[in-house]
Amino acid sequence: MSEVTDDITLAGYLFKRLYQVGLHAVHGVPGNHNIAILREATHAGLEWVSHRSDLNAGIVADGYARVKGIAALISSFENMPSSVSTAIAASYQDRVPVVLVIGTPERKAQAQASKFHHSFFDAQPDVPRQPDEFQMLADCFEKITITQEFLVDPSEATAQIDTAIRGCIMQSLPVYIELPEDLVTSMVPAKGLAQRLEFDTPPHDTEMEKTVVASIMNKIKHAQRPMILVDAGVPSCGLIKEANQLAKKTRFPTAATQFSRGVVDETLKNFHGDISDFDMYGSYFRSSDLILLIGPLNTIEWAISAVFEAKTAETVTFNRNSVVIGDQKYELFSRPVLQQISNCLSERKLRDLAPYPDLPSVRDSIEMLPTQKNIAPLQHDIYSTFWRRMSIFFRPGDIILTETQTAQDGARCFVLPRDTILINPGAGKSPGHIIATTMGVALAQQGLAKTNYMLSQGRTILFEGAKGFQKGQNDLRAIIDMKLNLIMFVINEGVPVVESLMHAMEYTQQDSGHWRYSESVSFFGSPNETPYPVYSSIAITWGDFDLIIHDKIIQSGTGLCIVEFMIKPGDPMQSPSLLAEMYGPPPSPFSLKKYHLKQD
Repeated sequence: MSEVTDDITLAGYLFKRLYQVGLHAVHGVPGNHNIAILREATHAGLEWVSHRSDLNAGIVADGYARVKGIAALISSFENMPSSVSTAIAASYQDRVPVVLVIGTPERKAQAQASKFHHSFFDAQPDVPRQPDEFQMLADCFEKITITQEFLVDPSEATAQIDTAIRGCIMQSLPVYIELPEDLVTSMVPAKGLAQRLEFDTPPHDTEMEKTVVASIMNKIKHAQRPMILVDAGVPSCGLIKEANQLAKKTRFPTAATQFSRGVVDETLKNFHGDISDFDMYGSYFRSSDLILLIGPLNTIEWAISAVFEAKTAETVTFNRNSVVIGDQKYELFSRPVLQQISNCLSERKLRDLAPYPDLPSVRDSIEMLPTQKNIAPLQHDIYSTFWRRMSIFFRPGDIILTETQTAQDGARCFVLPRDTILINPGAGKSPGHIIATTMGVALAQQGLAKTNYMLSQGRTILFEGAKGFQKGQNDLRAIIDMKLNLIMFVINEGVPVVESLMHAMEYTQQDSGHWRYSESVSFFGSPNETPYPVYSSIAITWGDFDLIIHDKIIQSGTGLCIVEFMIKPGDPMQSPSLLAEMYGPPPSPFSLKKYHLKQD
């Protein structure tokens, strides 16, 4: 980036400010009113990543922000807002910080209420348009962005930009900025760029903080059966460091939810896996006298409030802007509270729990798995053998993504190394969209690898379903064009088990035949026609599985590696319990029941 000069274009100010907070690429589709904005982004030293649609650009930006901490999506006024709003709504639900910049017509044209082609305002062309109806575009995003800034006056625009970016990062939510064409190259003072944005929490009630810290420390000191639960909201609340310190210093039994794996160091002896495994946690949870709940994020897939409704009195909840002790809510930022608790724990070491609860280590679960013959076909079982053995492939610095219900549930059984991130977006992503999210993750990780040693050793790994892979072929072309490093495991289970069970009499497979997923890269001139390394393989047996996870080419994570796992689902008609185990929370191998299944 060039040095700060006396004056700078307004768009240049926006992109230099974004660069200062860690952004190095913008995503967007060129249109009538945003092409000048995209040009200014490249002039500011940022990479412009072009996409086939606004929806695709928004999904890729979502993945980019999950790694970099912020992303920018540049769209144009004449585009229908539906596709953009779909992507932004998903980011809002998952608390992903995305800056949405909309290029709009010149201010004069807006004031004159001019008509524009491809505009959704023209649904009634004979009805005179009022100037304030341009507000309709922002109204579409009012419920899914925390701030809407309209840059109209150059003298105020820089402050508006700073407010939007600060709010996006502080609240970890999308923001909306409208930039008229005639203001893109307007000159504004650049002196504001000399001072970096501040992200410190605002002043708070210190007396209330002392009271809250003292109350929580008293509970921690006297707890006999405590536990820590880390939920998916921890990253967006900025509490990753604090959550890890609390787990390390208290040595309390610690668990994660399906959507927060990898947030806390899972190599700790007091980490015991996924809270949904009630075979492991049920009795201890019901008798616990202190639950430290950090970063709850309620979703359709996981409503944490319902789980803890019966344990309100014993629960201390740390939200971003509040701390709840029992049924008493305190309006203050939880981060300084957790920092004060950490300082107190450093000054006076807690006694160890005696005896420590009988909660087995998740790392021992791999050694307890049944052995598989090399010639035996890959098959799901009640031990979740496939997913637990897959953990051997992971290493520190990896970023792992999952798609399809099978992969999301299987991810609960992963045994993750330190500094590994698991992105499990739940049911909010449509099949095929996760490949676009993975593109953003891989792009961000490659940029971070240049400055972060740990991430330079890590890889981007995606577990994708067969149907999602079919729908994401255009994104596969983009991955090859951008030369991204990515390992993709395609889970091919053949006929869906649930559908075949529910509609056994009338269900027929609609596909004309078996897709050769691993060979689909040849459609795009790979692997023999480009210098970009592309590797594909198929695993059918457990012997193939072992060869795959120990293959040096695949382990390197260089280029594009596609591995198709042909997994034979177990016949749920042989055991109703198997269906419940396969498509419900996976059990612990330490408390599995023995099912006698009919063998082929």
